[in-house]
Amino acid sequence: MNLQRSRALGFTLLEVLVAAVILFSCVMSITLVYRTSLLSAEKAIGKLQQTSIVPSTLKLVQLEMRKNNQPEIGQIIEGNGEQFDIPYHFNAEVIQLASPPDKLDYSTGVTEKHPNKFVLYKVTLEIGIRAKLIYEYNEIAWL
Repeated sequence: MNLQRSRALGFTLLEVLVAAVILFSCVMSITLVYRTSLLSAEKAIGKLQQTSIVPSTLKLVQLEMRKNNQPEIGQIIEGNGEQFDIPYHFNAEVIQLASPPDKLDYSTGVTEKHPNKFVLYKVTLEIGIRAKLIYEYNEIAWL
C-alpha cells in the first residue's frame, strides 16, 4: 500500500520533460508569430508614410516642370528634396511639344498658328531610402 501511494503523489522525470518540451515549443511558436506580425506592421507603416507624401510631392514636381521656359525635346529636368524626413528624387524628360489648334479668323479667312505652349513630360519619381517606391507617369505642362 505504501508503494502505490508514493507513486500517485508526483510526476515522473519523463512526464516533466515531455511537458517542458511541449511548453517551450508553444512559447517559441507564439514568439515567432509575434515577431513576424511586428515586422509586417513596421513594413506597412513605412509604406504608408512613403505613399502619404506622394500627392504633395507631385505638386512640387509640377512646379519644377513649369519653371522650364524653353523646353526642347529630350531635355531632362532633375530634382531632389525631402518631405517629412522622407527623401525623393525625380527625372522629367520632355517627350513632346505641341501647340493649341489653329485659329481661323472669319473676317480674313486666314488660319492663325500658335507657338508651342504645351509640353509632355515622362516623369520618374523615386520616394524613400531603403525600400524605394518608383512611380512613372506622363505629365502635361504649359508655358
